[in-house]
Amino acid sequence: MTNPHSEIPRPALILGIAGLIPFFGLAAAITLHLQVPYGSASLWLVAYGAVILSFMGGAQWGLATSNGTSGGWRAFGVSVVPALIGWPALFLPITWALATLSVTFASLLAYDLWTVRRREAPAWYGQLRLGLTAAVVLCLTLAILANRGPL
Repeated sequence: MTNPHSEIPRPALILGIAGLIPFFGLAAAITLHLQVPYGSASLWLVAYGAVILSFMGGAQWGLATSNGTSGGWRAFGVSVVPALIGWPALFLPITWALATLSVTFASLLAYDLWTVRRREAPAWYGQLRLGLTAAVVLCLTLAILANRGPL
């Protein structure tokens, strides 16, 4: 019998997976050198990644507020860092922007898993974040490799 507190809620799982669609679609367009409307797929991927990083910071803000002030400056501070990194990434050269996003997603995952271990976040949150972040980093890495050209 599974622990009901460790099972990922169906809405979180479905919506989390749905949030991967632009990552996979844009990474595929970049890898296959497909044209996208209104600009480059690489720029769209960086923009979407920056938006999702901001969203992930918002999730941390929500955890910090739901835990009262138990995390204090650390919890609230970490919640704004993703937006403060994601937004300037829009102004970097594409490969650097994609790498910055990838490292930031992975770093935020490490923090999220730490908060789960400290019981500041539910156990299922770590499971969800691990799968989603692995997919995001894979997409960003494929885009980096495609932008670099043949090896």
